[in-house]
Amino acid sequence: METKDIMTVSTSHGELHYYRDWDMYDGGIVMMDARTIRKYKELLNMSPDGDECGVFFAFSNEQFNKGYKRLIELGHIKEGDKICQDSVTGMYGTGRGITRFHEFYANRDKEIKNTCDPQEVYFYEWNNYETMYSWDGDTEAMRTVIHLFGIDAARGIYRVSGTVELDNLS
Repeated sequence: METKDIMTVSTSHGELHYYRDWDMYDGGIVMMDARTIRKYKELLNMSPDGDECGVFFAFSNEQFNKGYKRLIELGHIKEGDKICQDSVTGMYGTGRGITRFHEFYANRDKEIKNTCDPQEVYFYEWNNYETMYSWDGDTEAMRTVIHLFGIDAARGIYRVSGTVELDNLS
């Protein structure tokens, strides 16, 4: 077993100690005293209830018909009512339902911004995207940080393998 080279980085929530684990994770980052990553993971695992919102996802006529009937059963619409389609995701439902669905994620992201540490999120996503193996450095991890915290917070991140300038990511 090799000796761990423990490093320290200042974050918005204090100092964070970490090391690169070459024995078990091929250079993955291990945070020793992360304060907010548990909350981040908890928030990431949350998702809205499609039935409650009045939406469904369909990628075939059969799925569409089943979802449409489900909206009728749940009382969101009546037979023959027109519904909306989200042009990006394959989601269908009432206009209000689609809005509620997207608002859920917007509110979740606000909570992440208000409670989580951008540096911890960066390290987590750096591992999540298996950046130690990728050819594009920390591009996806930094895009996540920019999306959640903004470009100014991203400028304060200690980057492990930055290959793309921040201004080219936002």
